[in-house]
Amino acid sequence: MRQLSAPGFIQHLIDDFGPWVLANGLRILFLIATAWLVSRALKKMSGRLSSLLLKTVGSGEGREAHVRLQTLADILITTCLVALWGITAMMVLSALGVNLGPLLAGVGVMGLAVGFGAQNLVKDVVTGFFILLENQYGVGDVIKINGQTSGLVERMNLRFTRLRDADGTAHFIPHGSIDFVSNMSKEWSRVLLSIGLDYATDPDKAIPVLKDECEKMCQDPSWKDHFLEIPQVSGIESFDISAVTYRITGMTKPLMQWDAMRELRLRLLRRLNKEGINMPFPQQTLGFRSDNEQRLFLRSALKDD
Repeated sequence: MRQLSAPGFIQHLIDDFGPWVLANGLRILFLIATAWLVSRALKKMSGRLSSLLLKTVGSGEGREAHVRLQTLADILITTCLVALWGITAMMVLSALGVNLGPLLAGVGVMGLAVGFGAQNLVKDVVTGFFILLENQYGVGDVIKINGQTSGLVERMNLRFTRLRDADGTAHFIPHGSIDFVSNMSKEWSRVLLSIGLDYATDPDKAIPVLKDECEKMCQDPSWKDHFLEIPQVSGIESFDISAVTYRITGMTKPLMQWDAMRELRLRLLRRLNKEGINMPFPQQTLGFRSDNEQRLFLRSALKDD
């Protein structure tokens, strides 16, 4: 074996690898440097993309909308980065002399298999993306999904939403299974009360009392911040078997309607009792026949037969 001195060995490396470095090494270095610069630019664009989405969508204001759209911007930037470095890696392998044909064929077959097996996952992710983009609901909202499962949104990502119902049960719902969503805390909520009073109660007396108590509650410092407007007494809603039903409606801030309705019911009960206005209770009128009337009734029924 021929022995080479240190300078000779270095010269040998230059002679053998120098042309390759000039032809391919610089190209690889250029590809990696370009991908790095583009990735840095994409990361800096994340904040600007969030602001652009906020102006375009215009579906929310404040910190919640900013956080939601920032999340969407991060998802888009991450997707671009994965695609960028994937393309860069294939170009580098090509520069190294790797035959990409069999590699791409294998990746294609694998992608096809994964695509068939992950159809539901793709559907979940795509649906979740549009839920975030359109701001259909967010963490802290009370929603009902498909008219069946309802609760407080504790967590959501691109794949699923976690609800906590009144019993404390946690429901994990994949986004792909959602057909429609009812949001009970979107922008504002509504007080909706049906108050049943005795038929003997004069409506001209009952309606002013109900209105006055609603106004007093809205003037109470402890409760006025719950309401966006003073609840209105719409009037008589229906005639039931033993009660005349009056309807009260009003707008509250999101998620405050249930506390407001409980307090308003308590105040109305106390006020109605104070005013001597009776609450309804089931009543029945019974009729009694004498023995002669009963015999006549039976004879008439037999003749008809």
